[in-house]
Amino acid sequence: MIFSPLRIFVPISAAAFLVGAPYGVWTTLTQSHVTNSSVLLIVLSVIIVLVGLVSEQIASLGVESRQP
Repeated sequence: MIFSPLRIFVPISAAAFLVGAPYGVWTTLTQSHVTNSSVLLIVLSVIIVLVGLVSEQIASLGVESRQP
């Protein structure tokens, strides 16, 4: 496969998760509630991974259609 979309989407998703999860834990421990921004970052990371999986499937369909 020439193009692997997960190489792009997984690091972006991991970065969003690695910012959102510790921030959510920190605000839970210090302020006794989870902030909206930490939840949005975690949900954003899940959505980015799912978009990456869909684009991976689309890319693999394109490769399969080119083979005889």
